[in-house]
Amino acid sequence: MFKFKNLTNFRVSRFIPYYAYRFLLWKLGDQKPISAVIKITNKCNLKCIQCPWWKEREDELTTKQWKKKLDIIRSKGAIMAIFEGGEPTLRNDLQELIDYAKEIGMLTTIITNGQNKFWKFNPDIFWVSVDGLNEVYENIRVGASFQTLINNLKSSLVPFMTVITISKKNIHQIQEMVHLMSHLSSFVGFNFSYPYENAEDLSLSLEQKKYAAAELLKLKKEYINIVNSEHYFRSIQSEDRKHCGCDWMTLMVSPSGIIKQCCTFAVNSKQNCSKCECAVYREFSHALNGYIEGYRFLFMVAGMTPGLFFLNKKKNKNKI
Repeated sequence: MFKFKNLTNFRVSRFIPYYAYRFLLWKLGDQKPISAVIKITNKCNLKCIQCPWWKEREDELTTKQWKKKLDIIRSKGAIMAIFEGGEPTLRNDLQELIDYAKEIGMLTTIITNGQNKFWKFNPDIFWVSVDGLNEVYENIRVGASFQTLINNLKSSLVPFMTVITISKKNIHQIQEMVHLMSHLSSFVGFNFSYPYENAEDLSLSLEQKKYAAAELLKLKKEYINIVNSEHYFRSIQSEDRKHCGCDWMTLMVSPSGIIKQCCTFAVNSKQNCSKCECAVYREFSHALNGYIEGYRFLFMVAGMTPGLFFLNKKKNKNKI
């Protein structure tokens, strides 16, 4: 069953008209960001093989400095504060920063590996990273326990989306991952592994991507809380890999407070668009091009469940 608190759902739903207003401005050529991806720390409790961030060392801002930085981020147009790392739950002041972001009128998200008791925090939504089941998960996320992840997911009262990153190590588990996580999560989202510099390359070949996308298209007909659009999965099967054209939608903020308006993959190196299937940017691009399901994706990853009939066309066959 969906794990929504009434007050949380009400607070998040108030942002729907603002999102609609901003989409109109973007269609008219405005390129102010909608979200800020805030790396409040590079410190992490894991050493995931596909991730370069835990290897980085950078001075971190104090609580007072982060609040001033949040004011600047909000003034630039960002309405969604996405706290990540490293592992953001290692910061003792995380809830204080979440509360301050809400106070200045922002939606709040925590991206977590799920190994700490993340459910003690109170953002509008969690995005919990999942890279496989059982030993596959633990072999990718070195230092993690799959059972700890499951226990923490079951403990959360705040809505959360499990973000499953498909890679060459877990592609054989797609159906099992969808079945389990769709019954534990409010939403399930998918990305495809990106080949970061200074990390192990787990990215798929084009043929593997086509296979995975075809499988997910079939599963989407059965599991309505898969947030990715059908158009997104079909675009994965295309051999024409273009720049999404939406890297301006995010502010990337480093632990020391450096702000760049760029995509996640362009922070420390040149992005490789031919290898990138990042769902947020591609769905945003699809939405701006008029694909209704792209809008549905953007609402749901922010924790919104708009009761618009054209955004919620199906009934789920599985009770979740």
